[in-house]
Amino acid sequence: VYSITPCRILDTRIAVGVFGGRLAPNEELSIQTWGSIIISQGGSGTQCPDIPEDATGLFITVQAVNPAGSENFLGVRPFNTEERSTAILYSPNAGTTANSQFVATCYGQWYYGAFGSLPNPCRSFNLTFNNGPNGTVDVVVDVTGFTRDDPS
Repeated sequence: VYSITPCRILDTRIAVGVFGGRLAPNEELSIQTWGSIIISQGGSGTQCPDIPEDATGLFITVQAVNPAGSENFLGVRPFNTEERSTAILYSPNAGTTANSQFVATCYGQWYYGAFGSLPNPCRSFNLTFNNGPNGTVDVVVDVTGFTRDDPS
């Protein structure tokens, strides 16, 4: 397990285009965890260079910010899978921010490109967030560390 200086990869309050704005009820949003797209996602201008190419998992902090509506959930899963994992339960009555920290594994992701099928590293790993049916919310995500396979 390796810690890094927290690096923002999503902030829907300042993101642009499809990444910007509050998540509506039942809305999904897919993001990348590294690269130039992070800037459009409201993330770091440095593009999170501390995430190495051989990372096998990412420690992320997810925040549900300024929720509206009634008690709800914000789920997260690897992009292009049906697996759903609730990251945060949030309520407008509980304050302006709800936090959750967890590991997003990069295993099982594959890249299909000009060179065939290759394991997809965390540097191009995608996550999908799904907002529950009962409210709207802004989402902020920071990477705080990573895992990698032992080279021995």
